[in-house]
Amino acid sequence: MKILVLSNQDLASCIALNHLLHELSQAQHQLRLFLSAKVGSNKAQPPALKTLKHFEQALFIDTIFPELEQQTTTADYLSFKQLAEQYCDRPFLIENRINNEAGITRTADYQPDLIISIRYGVILKKQIIEIPRLGIINLHSGALPEYRGVMATFWAMLNGEKSIHTTLHWIDSSAIDDGGIIGMTKQSVDYNKSYLENVLSLYPEAVQLILETVATLSAAQTILTQVSFGQDNYYSFPGDSDLEKFQQDGYQLVSQTAIQKLINDKFTAR
Repeated sequence: MKILVLSNQDLASCIALNHLLHELSQAQHQLRLFLSAKVGSNKAQPPALKTLKHFEQALFIDTIFPELEQQTTTADYLSFKQLAEQYCDRPFLIENRINNEAGITRTADYQPDLIISIRYGVILKKQIIEIPRLGIINLHSGALPEYRGVMATFWAMLNGEKSIHTTLHWIDSSAIDDGGIIGMTKQSVDYNKSYLENVLSLYPEAVQLILETVATLSAAQTILTQVSFGQDNYYSFPGDSDLEKFQQDGYQLVSQTAIQKLINDKFTAR
């Protein structure tokens, strides 16, 4: 199949793609990658979210990835550029306006059979949704419909949940985090770890759910959707009071020690 992967230029997306693109390529799918530069607008960010953004994006995009790309040997995890070079039919494209005329044309010209969305920062509109013959599947890093919106793991931790989830669902309209649910993953929250560590831990298992779904679609088998239960809630970016309560509860958004260990273990060429 021809698969267009839509993702975001951040650390969690990079980890998810490192697990996903290799396996899709091994299954002989033709791949192309579009990345958004951010999720939502959130122009007036509290200082804590600016710090989180630094460790999720700027540190890796501006420092770690360029250094990694200069090495003659590879690390366990590849940068976005390396992933596209190794697994896609052309370099990745920064696509922040996929719903305008040029974005629609670029997407339609590729003629994807399937679009996979993971953390993509733009709400897809009708003209994009209608392009792939098999549809669009989206991996949401939270339980649906209880945790629609952004930073679902943050809100789950703030609410004292025992578990965090991902939900794989169809995108069949411009409604946010709506559409038939294909499947979910679930794991215990580790409150001794940061928000970002908990988020990153979701993706290895979640990617397996995507791969199983792609295999089913590739075999022309029917995907059964699940009935969703629970209260429908929508969460936006946390404000200063939410972030303060998160800290007062003893939690942290990001651990610099954990980030450094991740860099040493996974993003350092051997």
